[in-house]
Amino acid sequence: MKTTFNYDEVPFMFGHCAITSCLKRDTCLHYIAWQHAPIDKPFIPLMNVCYLEGRGNKCDQYLSNRMVRYAKGFVKTLDQLPLKVYKSFHNRMLAHLGYRNFYLTRKGERLMSPEEQDYFIKTVESYGISLEEYFDDFVEGYDWG
Repeated sequence: MKTTFNYDEVPFMFGHCAITSCLKRDTCLHYIAWQHAPIDKPFIPLMNVCYLEGRGNKCDQYLSNRMVRYAKGFVKTLDQLPLKVYKSFHNRMLAHLGYRNFYLTRKGERLMSPEEQDYFIKTVESYGISLEEYFDDFVEGYDWG
């Protein structure tokens, strides 16, 4: 399990929150990113403090720091698909992920979210195929929203 926060994983233009009075600050990625912002960066994206303070304890920007299990690659599933269903499966996944994302995700260069994993498995199973494992590997990471 990941125990240290790596600021290099923070997405470009991710909003940082500087409200120290927030009750959820210890588990909010926006505040945690603020706490770990490198001192050598003169500018970082900062969320509007006036907006957030006006919301009180009902912040609609809260983003939990819970870890998510991402799938990395699905070549092993493609190897198990019969040729007669491959083209149809391929087209459905292209429509869902887009051309570039399909190929990056297939090779594991783009991670697949839990929601995308569910869609992928349901799509495979809609062809009557059930596997023990559908993905090549898994990694844990934050869900940056």
